[in-house]
Amino acid sequence: PEPEPEKQAEPAPDMASTDKATTQAQTTTSAETAREGETQESASDVSLQAGQSDRTDEYLTRLNRHLARHYDYPRRAKRLNQEGTPEVRFRFNRDGELVSLSITAPSDYPLLDEAAKDIIRDAEPLPAVPEDMEGQTFGFTIPIRFQLQ
Repeated sequence: PEPEPEKQAEPAPDMASTDKATTQAQTTTSAETAREGETQESASDVSLQAGQSDRTDEYLTRLNRHLARHYDYPRRAKRLNQEGTPEVRFRFNRDGELVSLSITAPSDYPLLDEAAKDIIRDAEPLPAVPEDMEGQTFGFTIPIRFQLQ
């Protein structure tokens, strides 16, 4: 069984490919939003957390919907009946450009882990961060579910 995320933004719309393979990309938070291999955050880094403010929640909902449009379940993983929920941590700047990307909780399948990172890469640029949100770089962690139906 997978651990439940601590906090969630509003539920994402169901993401489905044409063969009804679906995922649930729920917005979660992470206190650690460092680059792969780094353990310190700079003062301008902001860890996005659901419930911080209405404005943050609105942005997280927008980001989650944007990511949902880039969801793709790898054909090979489907043929091999691979299912899993890798957790992806990424940092990005105000303009939506990725600064770092890593898997923080791998699935049992490297193919799904790489597909989860591809979703984030393909979604770049991410939605720009509203001017009224403080910070220069933003950290976010999201589980991406690959489930056959």
